[in-house]
Amino acid sequence: MITETADLRSLRIAPQVLVEMAKREAGIDIDDIATFEPLTRFCDSAARSAELTAEGETLLLGKLKAFLKNRLRFLRDIAAHPEILDEQVSIGIVIYGLPRAGTSKLQKLLAASGDFNYMNLWQGLYPALLTGDRNESPDERIRKGKDWVKWNSARSPNFLSAHPFDAESADEEMFAMQQGMLYYPMSAYAECPEYLEWLVTQPPEAPLVFLKQILQYMQWQGYATADKPWLLKCPAHMAMEGIFLSIFPDARFVFPHRNPQSQFGSCLGMSQAFRAPFSDKLTDGRQVIKLLAPFIGAHFAMREQIPDLKVLDLDYLEVVSKPEITARKVYEFWDKPLSDAALARMLDWDARNPQGKHGTNKFTMEDFGINWQEFEPDYREYSEWLATNKARM
Repeated sequence: MITETADLRSLRIAPQVLVEMAKREAGIDIDDIATFEPLTRFCDSAARSAELTAEGETLLLGKLKAFLKNRLRFLRDIAAHPEILDEQVSIGIVIYGLPRAGTSKLQKLLAASGDFNYMNLWQGLYPALLTGDRNESPDERIRKGKDWVKWNSARSPNFLSAHPFDAESADEEMFAMQQGMLYYPMSAYAECPEYLEWLVTQPPEAPLVFLKQILQYMQWQGYATADKPWLLKCPAHMAMEGIFLSIFPDARFVFPHRNPQSQFGSCLGMSQAFRAPFSDKLTDGRQVIKLLAPFIGAHFAMREQIPDLKVLDLDYLEVVSKPEITARKVYEFWDKPLSDAALARMLDWDARNPQGKHGTNKFTMEDFGINWQEFEPDYREYSEWLATNKARM
């Protein structure tokens, strides 16, 4: 799966070659015009800035080719079944915020309730039917998802301690959204500053439009039902509230907060874990932290622009240590009753998945050659807001 790209020579010449290979291997002759420019921009930027190893370049090309094949299968099924885009999608809760603030713990806890649709990791990685037949078994896609976890774990020692990946449990829709290529978490795999600079000139709604189509597609496949709302989680949704509500008007947002000084070391450790299979280069911590600063400012500006924006603020320590209190707060905010059965399922999940089950992510900012004082001015307003509002969370 990963080594199919051995005949490719470099990222700079890869886009057209990748497109043709993907079409040939998927057996689908569709021109996916929307992805070609972002694919080209990303490849060129990674070639300039990522310092990929020779093996890492081949591996990254394999990942991009898998994205293209998924896209082709998705487009094949949309063309054959246009009713997919008539599926009614309801959003219950959107979890977001700065990375490493308990968002994953909260998502998995709520997913265990049984009250939500959610995307398993394997579905995010492989959202498209292989054959186009709704009756096909998901076993091959699940196997591919499990192989993805094993592959990354073997090449990145801190992979599972950075994030508890499990192919058959709830995870970020980011993995599906990346396959539209117009999405800043593409930078998870390689440094690509030129691509990110170009990306801000593109329509900001594109990733969320694609997300809605993916959710409709999941429902049509039978992995979710229109009578349940979706539970979404991705830090990259931060500052997208206005666009989000234009596409998903029933969404409510939950924002776990953590002292940024303590969370950025963990954030950089996760970034390093994702990039380790592709490059020996230490993650540019300054680039990552500078990238996030405008999002937190834009998020609070959005709160002022949309006075009735429904946001529940939660404290990180409570999220990771007090599951029942956290669940009750979320359901009260959601304005839905919390059944005894749903609470029992969540508490059972929590008991079976203690924090640190796969090890701990102990990176500090100093491990990446930087210190908090350098970035404190960028986050001063947020830190002051936290100090003022933490008691009411």
